[in-house]
This record gives sequence, C-alpha cells and structure tokens, in this order.
Amino acid sequence: MAAVIVVLAAVVNLVSAFDITAGGNVDEERKLFNYGSQFDEYNCIGERWNHQTPMYAGEYMCSYKNSYIWGMNDKGQLIWKNLKNGDKYVYFNNSDKKDGVYFWLSIDGKLKIKDKSGNTIWQKKLKHYSHRKIGYRKCLPKWACPYLHLHGDGVNVLNAYVRGEWEELNIDNHFNV
Repeated sequence: MAAVIVVLAAVVNLVSAFDITAGGNVDEERKLFNYGSQFDEYNCIGERWNHQTPMYAGEYMCSYKNSYIWGMNDKGQLIWKNLKNGDKYVYFNNSDKKDGVYFWLSIDGKLKIKDKSGNTIWQKKLKHYSHRKIGYRKCLPKWACPYLHLHGDGVNVLNAYVRGEWEELNIDNHFNV
C-alpha cells in the first residue's frame, strides 16, 4: 500500500511539473521545457493562456516542442510566428499605435484587445458557435476553460466547454480573424 502511495505521489508531482500557467516563472519553464536559443528574445510564459488574464506587450505563449510563438509583440500587435522559417500572421495590427494595449481572453471565449483603460478596441468571437454559450468549467487541475493552448505543431486552440462538452477549437478556423 505504501508503495502505491509513493508511486501516485510521484505521478502527481510529474503532472504538476508540466502544468504551466500564465504568469509562471519563465526561467523555470525554460529549464523544464528546454526552450532553445530561438526563444531567447521572447518572454515565453508557457504554452497555455488562461481566460481573464492580460497578455501584455512582449509576452508570448511558446510551443516547447517546436519553434512557434503567439502573443503581443513590442508594437502591440497580436501575432503568431514560426521561428524556424519566419512565417508570421498578424491577428491585430495596432495600426493606430496605441500604447498599453493588451490581449484578453474573455470568460465567454472572445478574443479581445483592450486599451490601457480596459476598454475593448478589437474583438473576435466564435463564428460557428455564436448561438451557443461558452461555459466556465474546470478542465485540468490548474486550468479552467476557456483557455488557449499553443500546440507543438503551431496550432493555437481554444479549449472550451460548449453546451457541456469540452472542445478544442482551432482559432484560425473558428474565429473571423
């Protein structure tokens, strides 16, 4: 019995070690996931981003398996980038060059850019699920849906409960971006 408890404790510790949360310790995450030198100029927070958590300029989700980033650059643009080949997609351009803008994933699953006063200046909602309500629910031990997850293949998905079922929705396919 004691051996089973020790094994279970070790599994819980291992799972907890890989449960990276927004706002975590960047140095610890880089050691844990062995972020390569291609990420040196980026503030990699982890590969997941929780709802109702501001993402400021210079903060990124980074896929630890490959060389992808998704986040706010120093120009206030919301971007996805492949660091291996340089491919880049801009979701929000910040053409007005507003200072202090930040990304916000709302509790109902909307992608938003807010100004420094907290006013929404850009917003995208799910196009195929607009009639469905996105629900708040505990998904993983330290993650409540909805949250974003940048996968190792560069795909960013919204993990959300839609009508009571957990769904992973590719943001490029399910939002009007």
